[in-house]
Amino acid sequence: MRAGLAFTTELTTLKPPSHVTIDLFGSLGATGRGHSTDRAVLLGLAGYDPETVDIETVESILPALASSGMLTLPSGTQVPLNIAEDVRFAARTILPYHVNALTITASDEDGAVILERTYYSVGGGFVMIQTNDDPHNPEVSSLATSQAGVGIDIPAPHPFASGAQLLAACDASGLSIAELVRMNEEAVRPRETVNAYLDRIADTMFDCVDAGTSAAGILPGGLDVPRRARVLAGQLAERLTGIPSSSTDEAGASSGGSPADGVRSPRAPGCRPWPTRCGRWTG
Repeated sequence: MRAGLAFTTELTTLKPPSHVTIDLFGSLGATGRGHSTDRAVLLGLAGYDPETVDIETVESILPALASSGMLTLPSGTQVPLNIAEDVRFAARTILPYHVNALTITASDEDGAVILERTYYSVGGGFVMIQTNDDPHNPEVSSLATSQAGVGIDIPAPHPFASGAQLLAACDASGLSIAELVRMNEEAVRPRETVNAYLDRIADTMFDCVDAGTSAAGILPGGLDVPRRARVLAGQLAERLTGIPSSSTDEAGASSGGSPADGVRSPRAPGCRPWPTRCGRWTG
């Protein structure tokens, strides 16, 4: 999604395209359908950010594209897009820099390329962009994230590049892992920014739990894998409370919650049954 958003942002300064194609190479080509990589790239091209897009939009973009055949860019330009033909999975093609690669191409009505960029998903949410045109000797740079104003040139007070180095730094400083990492973060960001972002991560994780334990049916991705979280949460609730899982499930549905609500403390926005990652009790 970050790659698609970066591409469509750069495209806004250029001639409006008449055609867009997405090529997913290597591992992305092999697992892209099951992992919804195609959907993520299309969401980015439509202007959505992975940190703020809502689940309803995520679920609706592919059906909307299938029915309309048009991708609406943030500029308002509508580009014809045939998902079966314009999103291509090339699992056997491995680009030199990394096995997770994708190329997005925008062209005009005559087929001339307006913009073409290759990106690499290198793990942990980090994306690299290729900065030259040599496919055999790629040069790359890190794609900027939505966290603006981060002073990445400021050295960390406790640098480490491996788990062993992290543990050694903790021993030398007398800090816990959490304390040491927090000091590194606060070297480049205000404490309030770190706290707010950690709370946002925690909220997102809680929302994911709620969504998973509230949903039934088949997981997206085309592999026909049934959702299990709701049933497992109901079984756990029954084991801990003695209330049959069907009753817990019905109670959760009627209250807008999920079976998991029966096995954890009630929570509301800003209320947590345990400390947030910031180390502050909020509920």
